[in-house]
Amino acid sequence: MTFSEKLLKRREEMNLDQDDVAEFFGENFSRQSVSKWESGNGYPNVKNLLVLAVKLDFSLDDFFSEDLSRIKKEIELNEGITIENNLPKDNVELGDLIIPSAKAISETFSTAIENLKKDIISKSDNNKEEV
Repeated sequence: MTFSEKLLKRREEMNLDQDDVAEFFGENFSRQSVSKWESGNGYPNVKNLLVLAVKLDFSLDDFFSEDLSRIKKEIELNEGITIENNLPKDNVELGDLIIPSAKAISETFSTAIENLKKDIISKSDNNKEEV
């Protein structure tokens, strides 16, 4: 299943409509954006992906595993290479520029997700206390 199919399925499993999902992102966010994602006509930005992962309790790996496999195969077919063999194992330094390794990027992304989860839970707890 693609990202769009998984998003639609997860939303329906949670008995949410597109307006409910749009509300995750604030009052100025439209249902049409959610519709675009579910129809396969685009992807959310990284911040919105993180919010979706937290609110829908769904990992980004689960959302994108098949999309990434498909893209990887397309790249390998077009270039005749395997991606794993060409990813640097360590950071690459080019003068003053440091390009992080795939592992470092993955760890940073995982930390960002955990911090976002904590922040959302904290805000949710604060809202409950105010009521």
